[in-house]
Amino acid sequence: MSWRGHTFDKMTVAAILSAEERLGFQVIITQGSYNTSVQASGNTHAGGGALDMHYDPNTSAKIVRAFRETGFAAWRRFAIAGLWPDHIHALLLGNARASDQAKRQWKDYRARLDGLPAGVPSEEGPDLGPHLDPIPTFHYSAKPEWPRLHTTSDAVGDLQHKLRIAGYNRGGDKANYYGNHTRAAIMVFQQAQHWTGADADGLLGPVTWARITSLPDEAPATKRAQPHAPTKKTASAPRPAKKSSPHPPVKKASPPRPAKKPAEPPKERQHPEPRDPEHEEPAPESPPEQPGESQQPTETEHYAAD
Repeated sequence: MSWRGHTFDKMTVAAILSAEERLGFQVIITQGSYNTSVQASGNTHAGGGALDMHYDPNTSAKIVRAFRETGFAAWRRFAIAGLWPDHIHALLLGNARASDQAKRQWKDYRARLDGLPAGVPSEEGPDLGPHLDPIPTFHYSAKPEWPRLHTTSDAVGDLQHKLRIAGYNRGGDKANYYGNHTRAAIMVFQQAQHWTGADADGLLGPVTWARITSLPDEAPATKRAQPHAPTKKTASAPRPAKKSSPHPPVKKASPPRPAKKPAEPPKERQHPEPRDPEHEEPAPESPPEQPGESQQPTETEHYAAD
């Protein structure tokens, strides 16, 4: 089958996807299986289970470990002028379609050698590891455990339910039927895993199936909003003191107020002294009346005559 621009068998594709599941990212494949066009590779890639990958000094050690843990014999190949650039070489252990040259490299891998034939210059020499004991092998079933497109089963119904809960499936297909709408939902899910190209085609594979089946069956329960407790007023921070100017303003002196006059003491009220008739001086006698003047009674006399 053609996959990511190279030829592979289904077992090798499943194993590569499993290794990428460990890595968390896709590898860049530079040579696939069933290929004899690269002379430097000899017949190693003539059968199944073989691939070369792009070398990155920041991730090469991690890639070698992940592929070995999956069941590949994997080495970093240092650049050899006129033969090949830096790359990572991997062979799937136990692939029945592997070439004879690949199977001889399996034996070197188990003996902790670098897998290169005698006479080929190598800076690596013996296998630098990591050495896994026991050496893992990849178990592949020709009959997949996941549903096929345009089939009906309870497994498809479970898949549709999980995708609906996760927000990927908007319906359109009948229940339990793996149709084009379900395929579109799977494609959206694959794209959410940052997969592209043939890895996001909406078809189920070992990694996609494992990830979807691990999705929850029920939506997470929403917590009720708790009433907010009254918050205590915190003491406000003291206001910063005003900056004092180097020359405080001088207040203008107001003119002095006139002094109040002292209050005069109250004057004593004078009462007339009581008269003493014995010691009272006689009133002066009125002068005698002059003749010729008519005497008219005064008011006192007038009232006395009555």
